[in-house]
Amino acid sequence: MSPDFSNLIGQTLKPSKFKVKAKKLAAFAESIQVKQPEYLGDDPIAHPAYANAYVLPALMGVTGAKNPDGSKIITNPLKILHGGQGYTFPKGAPPIKDGDKLKTTPTIKNMEVKKNGMLLITLETKTEIADSKDESKKGKVACISEVGVVVMPGGFEVK
Repeated sequence: MSPDFSNLIGQTLKPSKFKVKAKKLAAFAESIQVKQPEYLGDDPIAHPAYANAYVLPALMGVTGAKNPDGSKIITNPLKILHGGQGYTFPKGAPPIKDGDKLKTTPTIKNMEVKKNGMLLITLETKTEIADSKDESKKGKVACISEVGVVVMPGGFEVK
């Protein structure tokens, strides 16, 4: 039987910051063999799959999750596995471009200990444009992601 995690659901974890660079956007698009010109060249926009680059650092925010007594749930970060991820781009979300500064905030959506002894944590992340050359983009949500985090036995302590 999985412990009661109800007091941890909704816990907001430390956000991560990410600065977007045109060269990295174009290099990423080329690496996945994208042909559409808006993702290539000197002034590209971020391909939707690029979300992994700015969301994945927020996954490590899970190491800050705390038990009710204040102790850390993750005792050994080397036991963390990336369990998968899905993205949603809100209607009207602005395109991500060179110079945009992004802030991704993870929140615990669900936690359970599986029969095999692994801890499964589901995070929901919200990526906002914290700063941009285009003032109209500031504060807008660019991406919402659901991230699965698996912690192997010996890597966590639940109290």
